[in-house]
Amino acid sequence: MKRWFYFVVLLMALVPVYAFYHIDGVVKDISAYSITVVDNYAFIGGGLQLRVIDISDPCNPQLLDIAPNLYQGAGVVKDTLAYLSNYTYINVVNIADPFQPVLVAQIDSLSYISKFAVSAPFLYICSEDLTMQIIDISDVSNPLPAGTCPIMSYVSSITIANGLLFVSGRDNNINITKIIDVSDPYNPMIRYTYNSSSMVTGITVDGNIAYIAERYDGMLIWDISNPSQPVQFGTFNPGRAVFDISIQGDIACLANELNGILLVDISNPYNPLIIGTCDTPDFANHVVYRGNKVYVGCYEGFYIVDVSDPLPPVNMIGSYYMQGDEYSSLAIGNNYAYLVNSIWGLKILDVANPSLPELLTEYSDLGASRVQVVNNKAFILNAFGSYDIIDISDPNNPQTLGSYTGLSYPINASVVGNYAYILDGDEGLKILNISNAASPSLMGSYTDLVYPYAIAIRGNYVSIIDRAVAFPKAYVLNVSNHASPQDVGFCYLPDEPNSISYYGTYTYIVSGEAGLQVYQSDSYSPLTLLSSFLPHPTSDLVYCFVDGARLYVSDYNWNEIDVFDLTDPSQPNLIRTFKSNYATIDMKISNNLLYTANEYAGMHIFDLNANVGIEEPLPIAPMLSVSSYPNPFNPQTTIAYTLPMKGHVELNIYNVRGQLVRHLVDENNLEGTHTVVWNGKDDQNRDIASGMYVYKISCGTKQMSGRMMLLK
Repeated sequence: MKRWFYFVVLLMALVPVYAFYHIDGVVKDISAYSITVVDNYAFIGGGLQLRVIDISDPCNPQLLDIAPNLYQGAGVVKDTLAYLSNYTYINVVNIADPFQPVLVAQIDSLSYISKFAVSAPFLYICSEDLTMQIIDISDVSNPLPAGTCPIMSYVSSITIANGLLFVSGRDNNINITKIIDVSDPYNPMIRYTYNSSSMVTGITVDGNIAYIAERYDGMLIWDISNPSQPVQFGTFNPGRAVFDISIQGDIACLANELNGILLVDISNPYNPLIIGTCDTPDFANHVVYRGNKVYVGCYEGFYIVDVSDPLPPVNMIGSYYMQGDEYSSLAIGNNYAYLVNSIWGLKILDVANPSLPELLTEYSDLGASRVQVVNNKAFILNAFGSYDIIDISDPNNPQTLGSYTGLSYPINASVVGNYAYILDGDEGLKILNISNAASPSLMGSYTDLVYPYAIAIRGNYVSIIDRAVAFPKAYVLNVSNHASPQDVGFCYLPDEPNSISYYGTYTYIVSGEAGLQVYQSDSYSPLTLLSSFLPHPTSDLVYCFVDGARLYVSDYNWNEIDVFDLTDPSQPNLIRTFKSNYATIDMKISNNLLYTANEYAGMHIFDLNANVGIEEPLPIAPMLSVSSYPNPFNPQTTIAYTLPMKGHVELNIYNVRGQLVRHLVDENNLEGTHTVVWNGKDDQNRDIASGMYVYKISCGTKQMSGRMMLLK
C-alpha cells in the first residue's frame, strides 16, 4: 500500500482532463519487480523467485503454485527459456510448459550477479567485480566467454537493443549510464557516458529512440541514431518517481510510483502529453504494455489494467491537491473541510464552492493522524502520543484549547458527547472526559485488547475491532459507567478487519479477506454473523460508514466506492459504484456531497445527486460464509453457513495444531443458509479439552474458516 516516504514536486490541475482507466485483475501479496508476458502467462520476478500467473482471464488472474525449486532467482524470460540468477549462477530453465519446467543448463559467472540481459546467442552479465561479461550461449550446455567491459559498482538497470547495451547505476555517488556497442560481442566498446542528477531506473528502446526513466526527473527521450552523440528530443516529468517505461506505437506507459501508471502520447517526441492514468493501490515499479492491457508490477501486488475504454464520468466536481501531502483523515462541517497530514498537521479549506476548494490556513501538528470535528472543535489524534483539541470557531485562526498526552501508541478515536474514546495499541481503550477542553482527563479504560484498530459507538455500547495476530476479534463493551467499561462479549473475525459501523441493530465490518460482513447485534450481545459479500475476488475493503440509510464502502484494491441501500439492513443492496481512480481511506458526506481522503492523491468531492453508476438496486450475490454462535461456547455451539449455490459441502473441526477433531458435514446442500450443532465431542464421541478450535468449510473450489473457543 502507499506509504509515507517520498515527497516530491508535482502541481496538477484540480480536475484532470485526461482519461481514467480501471483495474481489471489483481494478484495480491507478491512482489513484482519485473514482468514478462508470454501468451497467456505473466512471469513475475520478485525477491529470489520467479512466479507464474495465468492471465488468460484478465479479470481473474491466477497465481500458479508450480515447481518452486526450479523457479528460484531473479528472472529474465526469453521465448521458452527462463534465465534465473542465483548468486553467481544463472540457471536456464525450459518453460515451454510452465507446469513442467526443465533445467537445461547452469552457467557460473564466478562473481555475484547484480543484473543481466539476454539477446540470443549472448548473455550479458553485470557482476559485483565492476565488470560486464559477455557469454556465448549458442550451446547453453557449453557456455563460452566472449568479451568484457568495465562498469559501475552498483547497477540499477540493463537493456539491450540493436547491438547496443545500456547499463545504468551509480559509482562514488555519481549516477551513470553507459551506452556500450556490443555489435562485436568479443570487443565491446563504450560509446557514450551520461551523468544524470537522479538514478536511471529503466531504459526502453524503440528503433532509434531511447526512453529513459530517471527516478526523480521523469522520462527523457533521446535520438540514438548516433549512439556516440545522443540528441535529446524532449522530456516529460510528471512528478513522483518514474521507475519503468513500456512502449506501444505512439504511446508510452510509465510506472509512476505513487501515481500508478500514466499513458503518454509520444507521437511528438518534443512535446509528450499525458492522455490517461490509473492509480494502483501500491507503488508501481514495472509495466508491460501489450494490446489493450497494461500489466503493472508493484511491491505488494500485480495488477492488470484495461486501457481500451476509459471509465465513464464519476461526477467529480472538485478536488484539492498539494505536493508531498498524504491525507489520512478528513472531517466536514459548516462548509469547511479539515484534512490532517502527519507532516503539516491540520489544513482548513473553504468548500462553500466545492468545485474550487480554497486553503484558508494550516495548523501545525506534527504526527496528526485522525481528525473529528464537533461543535466548532477539532479533535486530532497524534501519532506521537497526544489527543489535541483545537478551537476552530474562527477557521482562519485555529487555537489550541488543550491536550491529553498520556497515550503510548494511539491508533483511532471517536468523540460522542462529552467523551472521547481512544484506541491505544499498547494500552487498549481509554475514555476521556472532554467537557473541559482545556484539561481533558482520563475517566476509565479497558486494557484486555491486543491491537485495537477500529471503533463504533452506539448509546452506552462500544464495538471495537481487535486485530490480534491470528485471532482478530470484535468486542462489545458496556460503557454506561465510563470509569469501568464492562465486557459484554466478543466474536472472532476474519483476518485483516479494517473498519466497523452501525445501523440500527446491525453491525457492518469490512476486511481485506472476507469483504463486507453483516452482523446481528440484538440486545448488545456478542455479534452474530449473518452474511458476507465480496465485490471482487481480490477486493481489499478498508473503510465503511453509514449515512442515513446508505452504507459506503471503500475498496482499496479496485479504487472503488460502493454504495449500499439498507432498506433491508440484513441484505445490503448495491445501488452505485464510484470508480474514481483513487484509493480512498476516509470519506464523509455533507450537503449530499461525498468527500474522500485519497492519501497522496489529495481530497476529492463527488456529487451524490448525479445519475451515475447502477440505476436500480442490485442485490449482491452472497459469497460462501460461515459463523458459530455462541462463541465462546459450553457445551455446544451452532455453526451456520451460507452457500451461494448448491454443491457438495464439507465442514470439519480442527485443533490449533491442524489436527482433525470432528467431521460435521459431508453432503450435498442446496443454495442458502444451513445450520449444524457441534456438541464439543470428537469423531470418537469423546469430550474435548477447553481451548481454541477452527471450523473449516469447503464447497467446490471455495473455502472459508473461522475460530471458536470452548470454555469449561
